[in-house]
Formats: sequence, C-alpha cells, structure tokens
Amino acid sequence: SASMDDVVAAVVTFQLQNGLEADGKVGPMTWGRIQAAYEFKRVEEYPEAEGFVLVNGSVIPVGFKSVACSPDSAYSLIGCGGHSTRTEDPTQFVWHWDAALSGDSCYKILRKRQITYHGVIDNDGTFIQFLDLSKHVAWHAGHRGVNRRSIGVSLSNAVYTKYQSYYERRWGPRPVIEATVHNRDHTLLGYYPAQIDTATKLASFINDRFSIPLVSPETTTVIEDPENYCGHLAHYHITKNKWDVAGFPFNLVLEDSRNA
Repeated sequence: SASMDDVVAAVVTFQLQNGLEADGKVGPMTWGRIQAAYEFKRVEEYPEAEGFVLVNGSVIPVGFKSVACSPDSAYSLIGCGGHSTRTEDPTQFVWHWDAALSGDSCYKILRKRQITYHGVIDNDGTFIQFLDLSKHVAWHAGHRGVNRRSIGVSLSNAVYTKYQSYYERRWGPRPVIEATVHNRDHTLLGYYPAQIDTATKLASFINDRFSIPLVSPETTTVIEDPENYCGHLAHYHITKNKWDVAGFPFNLVLEDSRNA
C-alpha cells in the first residue's frame, strides 16, 4: 500500500501537471482539478454513456442522465446518517415524491433530517444518486422490513398546484392531473416527460441488475404484507399516512421498461 510520502509525491506530480502550486496539499483548487480529471477520464472511457450509477462500489455507465454518488460527491449521503448496510439483495423498488422544488432541495432536506433515498429524479430527468444501490439500505419507507428489501427513489415534485408558477419559470409547466389514493380524490401536479423517461430506463436497469420484477399492485391503497412484495411499489402501498406517488403511470413505465 502507498505510504504518506507516496501520496504527497503523487499530489505534487498532479499539481505540476495541472499548473497548480506544488505544495502536496489537496486544497479546494487541487480537489476540484482531481474531480474534473476523474470525470473526464470516465467520460472518455465510456463515450456512449449518458450517465453513471454506483452499484456495489463500481461506477456503471448507463443510457440515461445520471450522476453517480461517491463518498465525496456533491450529493452523496454516504456517511451522513439515515442509512445502514445492506445484507441481502433488494427485491422491490419503492417510488416517492420529495415534496421539494428540485433535486438540490431534496438533498438538503434529507441531509438535515437524516433520512435517505437512493436517489432522486430531478425536474430535467437527471437521476441524482445519494447512496450505493447495492451496499446501502436507505431509510425512506417508514417500514423497517421494506427498507431492508428495497431500493427507494424519489421523483422531484412539490405536488401542489400553487407551485406551478415556480416550475413554469424554470422548466415549463407541469401537467395537472387527477388521481385517487386511499379512496380520496386529488388534483395535483404530475410528472415531467423527462422524469417518466428516466424512470422507465432506471426501472429497466434495476431489473437487469437485481431482477426486481417489472410489476406493481393494481390498487391505489395499502397492500397486505408489503415487505414481501416483489416488484414496484408506491409509498401509498405501504402506509395510509402517505399518498405519494399519486398519479404515477406505473403501467406505462413498467411496460416500456420491459421493452427498453
């Protein structure tokens, strides 16, 4: 293994190659250049990839916009609390909405509250990853058994129609949809097409990696014994206290995922 002297020498060499002060210290400027070099190398290695996802410690190229997490990435929740170590492969995928205005807002809220998703699909369709899909149990479902067996992902959506003007100015208007959950009718902001597209490709990727079935319950209320369900669940399938992700087009997403 490398000694501290070896590490300092490597840092000095990198600094000299990149026009930085060669002091052997990894300050903000050096760290930024290291991150840029790493990202560039990864993109050069996989020029066809649209993004990357962290699975079991390995960064995997994917065909959708995605920012992989690492312990030191801008949106990592690794080591920040609100998660634990996975001891068995996931068998289900739980969908949420974050009730926040963006993926960045979602990250800040989760970090402050010390709860987690494995990632969020932002308004432009980018999947921002917070935890390793394979190594980490996210605390997202309010149900220990479900957390242990699931991958939890949020769709960025503040839900209430009063926020439409905010979205219009930044990403364009969201569709306004009607949905019934727990026998209650709702009018709410729906999902951007870019989010649905990424959700479809992410579900297909998860199926390839973990063999999580591309099926979901037909009901829009709590199911019996949710921790033993194999497939895709809404948060409302787990508890009557939640109504996310009302109006999410499970049939469309999962059917298209099978054909992806």
